Amino acid sequence: MPYLLVEQPGHVPEYHVQLRDCYAREQALIERERGLLNKHQALSAALEDLHQAYRREMRALIGDDRYDANIERQRAIQEQFVGLRARFAATPDGERARQEQRRKLLREKHDLYHGLGIDINRAVAIRKAHLAEVKSVAATHIDLDLEQAARPLGEPPTPRSNPWTWYTAPYAHQWNRVLPPYSSAGSISVTANSWASSGELNLTSRIGLFGASDRDQSWTDAMCEVGFWFRMPAAGMIEVWAWFQDINTDYFGFLEDEAGCSDAYVRQLSRMYLWTGGSSERYVTVLDYPRGEEEGSWVKPLTKTGEVSNKQFFSQKSYAGGEWIYVALGVRDVNFFEVDDMSCSSQMYSHWFVKQVAVRSTGAP
Repeated sequence: MPYLLVEQPGHVPEYHVQLRDCYAREQALIERERGLLNKHQALSAALEDLHQAYRREMRALIGDDRYDANIERQRAIQEQFVGLRARFAATPDGERARQEQRRKLLREKHDLYHGLGIDINRAVAIRKAHLAEVKSVAATHIDLDLEQAARPLGEPPTPRSNPWTWYTAPYAHQWNRVLPPYSSAGSISVTANSWASSGELNLTSRIGLFGASDRDQSWTDAMCEVGFWFRMPAAGMIEVWAWFQDINTDYFGFLEDEAGCSDAYVRQLSRMYLWTGGSSERYVTVLDYPRGEEEGSWVKPLTKTGEVSNKQFFSQKSYAGGEWIYVALGVRDVNFFEVDDMSCSSQMYSHWFVKQVAVRSTGAP
């Protein structure tokens, strides 16, 4: 059987992986990406169905003629909100002038809603019910069922101890994926990069909106990883300890009311994961920060630059002794918001160095 000669200075000078294993890895990556895209598409369709149902319910409450007129007037006010920050200097006087203009626009929007002659409490109840459904649907489609306990079982191994096999950079492969981002309005930017040569992982996501409409949404989902080959010494699951060192990792954002009767849902979710060939990701949560409609800003620095965090993982399946298994360690970030008449900015920066990895079979003596 043909084989691939793999040089991996971080492990051993060289080892042999059969070509059939390499082809199996590529096929597994294709199936993996297909599964990710299918879930992503299902989420998009489910959210769109919810939005259409919400619009129908609000139109029925307000009436067709008043609903269309309200949309036009609302858009005119939105355009003024969009330019607020650019119009005023970033000085104390400029900020005071901006807040005064913001209060004026808030009064206009508030008067617009109350001038519709509808049951405001009913409108608020419709909004709240819709937002609860959005939260539920989003949670269903981001693989929360693949989480494992963040609390490790036992202590991490001592460096170079048996029966562990140890890996450091350079690793054998890298893989990145940005699932199709979505934004109904505002700005959006997302990148995913990894480098097998250095063990570096880098995800960035910036989503923002000034001048929100009755319902606006933005979200990104991206992942990046480095990986290597591991030969099973005995049948069993794959157990992994990985040491991630913070290069520059921060999560922050803000919410600002635009109408006085607004709501919002923001979720920043960052997870480290293990993926093994022919299986699914196994996640350990780094950050899960949900935020409701409360105005204000947040900063969530979890680690300091240079700080090392070790994580324990177990594969989603077991493998036979003697098999060559592709093992990958990575980070996946989901950045999501849905707002109703609120300005929002949500930014995530996950920048890590995979310092070292210890691997063993759970069936080994």
